[in-house]
Amino acid sequence: MHKFFLLLLLISGAVMTAEAARVKHQVRSKEEKKVEAAGATLHLFKQMSAVRLCHDGGGWSQGDQGLCMGQGYPEIQHKTMTDAPAVAREVAERLNEALDGATLPASESDIDGRVIVISNLPAHVLRTTTKKACLEALAIVKEIIIMTPQESRDGRAQLEDVWGMATLGKKDWSKRQQFCYTDVELPTSGSTEEEENSAKIAMATKIMGESLTDHFEFNFEDGITTAPVIYGGYAADGSIVGVLGMRVWT
Repeated sequence: MHKFFLLLLLISGAVMTAEAARVKHQVRSKEEKKVEAAGATLHLFKQMSAVRLCHDGGGWSQGDQGLCMGQGYPEIQHKTMTDAPAVAREVAERLNEALDGATLPASESDIDGRVIVISNLPAHVLRTTTKKACLEALAIVKEIIIMTPQESRDGRAQLEDVWGMATLGKKDWSKRQQFCYTDVELPTSGSTEEEENSAKIAMATKIMGESLTDHFEFNFEDGITTAPVIYGGYAADGSIVGVLGMRVWT
């Protein structure tokens, strides 16, 4: 009998050890996934998921393929502005107050501007990773599958390099009257509502020109139909602060 109980104890100990090892492996796997997923972090005044932002931001897509990490990816929740670094948050708050929901041009459409902060950037390569930071923060997929009707029937598909189609242009907002227009494109005086909208954008542009450095416009090549646009720059703490818009090219 004594040997029987001893055997039971040994078996129980082995099971507990195996279970502990399994749990430890799961925890380590989750931690490793978090590290792998770590990257540029997007902060918004209204917290939402990456999929919701893509939808509310105009439905970023190429054909029927969405550009955001949605189905088949872990759910990504963007951070709130209260979690943003203090220096960048202060600039974003002033920018948000000035912009006040102004409507931005979006080529064949228009969209309400949304002030954002992108944090968690590698300081040692700060100015060379702007495009990558925007892509990561917006949770843009690296590739999408493109198929013509014939390719679909034949079971053939093409991979489109979405990240490879992202563009980054250097800007100087201090020399612009409105960040979303060149001076040649500036809208002519219209209704009171249009003039108020222009005044908001002009005030926001002034703040961006004075409070940010290394100004840029993040966009995509014509091959992407509906895409996000970021008009931004760097705050003194190394975070990106900007205005998120979109554009439609058909």
